[in-house]
Amino acid sequence: MLPSRKHADFQATEVSLIEIQEKRRRRRRYRLRMLLAVLLIGLALGAAWAVFRSPIFEIREIKVSGNDQVSEQDVIVFLQNKILGDSRLNAFLGFRNFLVWPRELASEELREFPALKRIAFSKDYREKKLTVEVTERLPFGVWCLAKTEEHCYWFDEAGLVLDRAPIVEGNLIPRVTDETRETLSAGSGVLPGAFMPPLISIFRVLRDSRMAVKDIRLEQAELQELKVITYRGPLIYFSLRFPADQALAVIRSFEAKPSDELNRLEYLDFRTENRAYYR
Repeated sequence: MLPSRKHADFQATEVSLIEIQEKRRRRRRYRLRMLLAVLLIGLALGAAWAVFRSPIFEIREIKVSGNDQVSEQDVIVFLQNKILGDSRLNAFLGFRNFLVWPRELASEELREFPALKRIAFSKDYREKKLTVEVTERLPFGVWCLAKTEEHCYWFDEAGLVLDRAPIVEGNLIPRVTDETRETLSAGSGVLPGAFMPPLISIFRVLRDSRMAVKDIRLEQAELQELKVITYRGPLIYFSLRFPADQALAVIRSFEAKPSDELNRLEYLDFRTENRAYYR
């Protein structure tokens, strides 16, 4: 039996209504998507404005603290090169934007500025102030190169070369004359790291004794030993392979004897661990 004309018209009308409803839903979804896109673009533009144009992240004052040997200007110039030079984004944001500043610089980032041991940053968003907190390396002694007309360099307790130094004499500042090398540069080490604790212990022994030291010499690097030349006493030999603390008691025992007995000694030898030889 064929469907009546009335029934067919009803079905056509029903299909048309479904299509209209679907078109309306598509238009609503399109409007929602467009509205969401506009909101996202607005948020992105707002965030970009906040970062690049808003005073929220603007630094109005940069203060360097903790520096004594190093000038504030040298620190600022170093930071400009380090903070902006390593990142295109940072260079775009600019030096006076809080967002480009980390909490602190890693130690390997300070190799170009060996006078500094640590740099940390403190941010005050309310006052628009950035404080650069500097920890300097302190000069401990002087290392001189005998092969280059006694060019001397300050070094710190870790053995890191800091800067050129004057030629010093006396016991107040530890001084080593190196006959093995011709060059040193800021940021390099005067000795391999394992030899620094024994070297510091040698300085400590000489300081705590009453020996008048004329010179401390590194004559052959492969022997890993130092020769100490005194003004009126014997030569003293130390090893750089182990601490020299036990030598102090031996030296004091000779210092307690009549002065001419110590002066008659040719040498004191501490190059064997826990042993002392003399003649």
